[in-house]
Amino acid sequence: MSTTAVPNAVEGNLSLAAARTVLRLVWARADMPPLLLEGPPGIGKTSLVTQVARAAGLACEVVVASLREPTDFAGLPLVVEGGVRLAPPEWARRLAGRAGVLFLDEVNTAAPATQAALLRVVLDRVVGELALGPEVRIVAAMNAVDDAANGWELAPAFANRFVHLKIAGPDVAAWTQYLEGTTLAEGEALLVHDADAYAKAFRELVREARSVMQTSELYGKPAPGAFASPRAWHNALKLAALCQVAQLPELEGVLVAGCVGQGETVAWQQARRDQSVGVNLHEIVDPDMARRMLQRAVERVLSGAEPDTLWQVAEVLCVLHAPVVYTTLGSHQQALSRLPITDTQRRVFEVLAQLTADAPLAAPHGKRPAGKP
Repeated sequence: MSTTAVPNAVEGNLSLAAARTVLRLVWARADMPPLLLEGPPGIGKTSLVTQVARAAGLACEVVVASLREPTDFAGLPLVVEGGVRLAPPEWARRLAGRAGVLFLDEVNTAAPATQAALLRVVLDRVVGELALGPEVRIVAAMNAVDDAANGWELAPAFANRFVHLKIAGPDVAAWTQYLEGTTLAEGEALLVHDADAYAKAFRELVREARSVMQTSELYGKPAPGAFASPRAWHNALKLAALCQVAQLPELEGVLVAGCVGQGETVAWQQARRDQSVGVNLHEIVDPDMARRMLQRAVERVLSGAEPDTLWQVAEVLCVLHAPVVYTTLGSHQQALSRLPITDTQRRVFEVLAQLTADAPLAAPHGKRPAGKP
């Protein structure tokens, strides 16, 4: 799938072009979590949202939160036939029941009471007593607190409902390139994917989470930005599944980090890598278990598995058990020498050259590790 390349990182700012790709990806499903775009004033956050919505054929209502009162979101109390009902504003009536986008601008300059009234809108898509409907996507935008006039940090309960995405201010080259590509064909904006494949990918990620995550990792310290919670992790797994089926792995890290934070995302990604190569960090302290683990990896590779699955296990085990790695690999040296050379393999031999004083293994391409006779 052709799209703007984005480094598979968990930190850093998205370009405008990459942010547009995120909107096109996430809005292809109405059940995705709300997005929060944060960036300097005047870089085009509002134009970005309205352009993608228009090209996708989605109705778009722009509501400047800082100019609204709590009743604009919680509903205006009206006495009707002896009772009280919470009447929704006109913008909500226009949007309800349609496939559309609710764009909440300048949310961090809205008063705390207004932010509190927005909680149910963002989570349940309900304004007053009016349900907007499942086809309404929600996106918000804000300037950094230092750039916002009379800005407030978001309350943690409010912040935790969003996927936090930081947008970079472009240089001239990036800005003009973005302007040249802002025209999207009508009806072609969304990156549509196979719904069954998405459901399967999500189920697999949930099963994987059961084995790679600890209960303590479900909960992070509440903050004005992204932090871990069961809700945030649910959103993160949905977005990770979406990236998989849309073949956009380069977006996975930044979207997951936008839900649960950078530290938690790095730990989650590492745990997944360790599991994929058969490494259990709770077991590798024991040298006998480490030997058996590496032996299983050798057997898998000699049976046709990808060579790097062995070298990744070896690289992890080298730190604690270099002699075990050395002797185990040495016992299979002739068979392993026929495998394709990988960068991970080279790193393993470099580490062994530094940590072991025994007779050397044959290095890649028949060369001995550096520093060995």
